[in-house]
Amino acid sequence: MSIRSFVVLLCLILLDACAMVHPAGLSGIASGKSANAVSASSLDTSEMFYKDLIGEISNQEGSPDTAIKAFTQLAKQTHDSRFAARAVEVALHYHKIAAAEEAAKLWTRMDPKAVEPVQILAVIMLDKEDLDGALPYVEAILNHSGGNDDVIFANLDNLVSRVPDQSKALQFALLLASRYPSMPQAHIFAGESAFRAAQFEVAIREADTALTLKPDSPQAAVLKGVVLGRSSPDRAVKFLEEYLSHYNDPDVRLVYARTLVSIGRFKEARREFENLVKTYPYDGQVNLAIGLLSAQINDWKTAHEYFLKALTLPVPDKDQVRLYLGQAEQGLNQPDKARAWYLTVPKGPHYLTAQIRVAGILSDQGKNHEALVTLTHLVPKTLDDKIDIGLAKAEVLRRMKKNRQAYDLLGELLKKSPDNPDLLYAHALSADRIGLDGVFESNLRLLIKLRPNDGQAYNALGYTLANHNERLVEAGRLLNRAQVLLPGDPFVLDSLGWLQYRLGHLDDALVYLEKAYMAYPDPEIGAHLGEVLWKQGNETEARKIWHKALILHPDNRLLKQTIKQLEH
Repeated sequence: MSIRSFVVLLCLILLDACAMVHPAGLSGIASGKSANAVSASSLDTSEMFYKDLIGEISNQEGSPDTAIKAFTQLAKQTHDSRFAARAVEVALHYHKIAAAEEAAKLWTRMDPKAVEPVQILAVIMLDKEDLDGALPYVEAILNHSGGNDDVIFANLDNLVSRVPDQSKALQFALLLASRYPSMPQAHIFAGESAFRAAQFEVAIREADTALTLKPDSPQAAVLKGVVLGRSSPDRAVKFLEEYLSHYNDPDVRLVYARTLVSIGRFKEARREFENLVKTYPYDGQVNLAIGLLSAQINDWKTAHEYFLKALTLPVPDKDQVRLYLGQAEQGLNQPDKARAWYLTVPKGPHYLTAQIRVAGILSDQGKNHEALVTLTHLVPKTLDDKIDIGLAKAEVLRRMKKNRQAYDLLGELLKKSPDNPDLLYAHALSADRIGLDGVFESNLRLLIKLRPNDGQAYNALGYTLANHNERLVEAGRLLNRAQVLLPGDPFVLDSLGWLQYRLGHLDDALVYLEKAYMAYPDPEIGAHLGEVLWKQGNETEARKIWHKALILHPDNRLLKQTIKQLEH
């Protein structure tokens, strides 16, 4: 073989080896293979090989500008689009966007049928936020989509979602939808753009248009369900139920289940997730959702079952599931098993929470010293960690009747974080226990100012005023607000009952307290209920309630104090 023939053969081999297929992650709007460009040139093949070699070596040595220039010159001299494609590839690899744009335009001129450069130019224009410039390229892709519209619009939506000015992106999407009025995907794309731009009525209109064109479209149903769910969950539920009565789509059912969760219809939501798990039995997230919803309705047995299953399946955070399993065991009144689960959580983002719960279980079991040792050994990494540990320590100190120490500990933490709502609330309660009424009230009033929708703060302040038999009208206003914020909460009902007792309205007090005790048989609620019954002359029923409460809570101070005061 002659040297010239060898050079020609080597050049062709190099060209084949370097034939460009651009990175899918950068183009992504559509799929397809570039038509092979015509290679016709009088350029000497040895010179062609030399320039090509310069380009490749420059690329390997990290000199992209030289490589791009060499490949671009070769493309122009040989009229071979493969060199332009190689220039684009190198430019994109080194994030030389302007050079990639010029090389891609050269590629399209050389090979007008090639899909790849059109895709790349569309992406570049969208990344530059030149939506007007992107439009003709996007239209070219759509006009030669070959029925792949869903993928094209999905990738297009991903790109447009990154545009900072979403109002501008919406105008682009609406213009595209107007160019393709009979294409459901175009209206879904416009609707999703409208949703991101907070133009919810426009989003619903576009979703409705898509559903008119394609009534079974799950993407359009999901879009409409999500948008409606923001402003009118009840309308969303009605729409989604109607859709699912005709088309059983799992994505739509998932939106339906989440919407039910958002309005507190946990039992119905769980039923929908149970339907989903039949389709996706090995989906860890679906199993986890059933567990969480079961926990919401205190069905701890089912919660435990699904948490355990989720732990064996792919889920993003298995240590979080271990926390849930511990919580379920506590719900099942299995503190030792709960503690065992918490101890399986390794050091990491959930370790502190797990250890604090271990300390809580030890304290519940009367092992307060061990609980304090566990908390003392924890090393906080942030101020939030220090606050969480401090709150847990204060609770253990309270149980040990070391209320002054708890108050001082929380006070020191408040100096570092004076507006922390959890600290303010805990510090207020500890102040109340040692008779510092002024601190208690000022803390709670600040908490209400910081969190005007905190029902517990209104309840705590209202109850304390009622318990001290002071400012009962104001106590009523506070407790009525708490009831609005926490409807049906047994502790708020207890406070309202106690207020009525202080006002001398025994029959009204009894209604509230019976409802509270039925919802949650807390010993202090039992103490109040028994006292009202006693004052009504129903001493036998009062004793029954106290006796039952004492069996479960023999050390409750208020319960014992109430019985002693009334029976002696």
